Amino acid sequence: KKADLAKSFGKMNAAMMPEETEEDIVDKIELSAREELKVTTADIDIAEDVKEMFDGQDMSEEFVEKASTIFEAAVVAKINEQLEKVSVDIEGEIASLVAQGYEVAATGVVAGSGATFAYVDTSPVLGHMTELLTYSDDIKGIFDMVAAASIDWDGSDPKRPLG
Repeated sequence: KKADLAKSFGKMNAAMMPEETEEDIVDKIELSAREELKVTTADIDIAEDVKEMFDGQDMSEEFVEKASTIFEAAVVAKINEQLEKVSVDIEGEIASLVAQGYEVAATGVVAGSGATFAYVDTSPVLGHMTELLTYSDDIKGIFDMVAAASIDWDGSDPKRPLG
């Protein structure tokens, strides 16, 4: 995902700055210091859970084994989907961007949520600030409200009710 995002930024900025190639722009900034968090089937053991699901059922061992494999893969995929949304080390990400010469414009805590945020001025390369945000259920709720307000928006009224 990070590589895809970097490529998208590169395409967008290459369109705005035709004298530079997409690769030149992508190479100018390391978008994240975060280590990629991934869970594999080796990291979790759901054998007991699967055993309980099928306990007392008249099913072949082969079916239970196949169902277990599918269930385990689905659990791992869902965990990884959520991990992609989390900034585990926002201070490390800030430090990485500062070390690359970018300036921190603002930091703070989102009132009532405990989620921390930072805005880093990456506009010389990306054309805009970069927002870093730690995850919380409150923050997810805000983004869900924004997403809901965008449904069926025709662009005619820039003010959208939230909630």
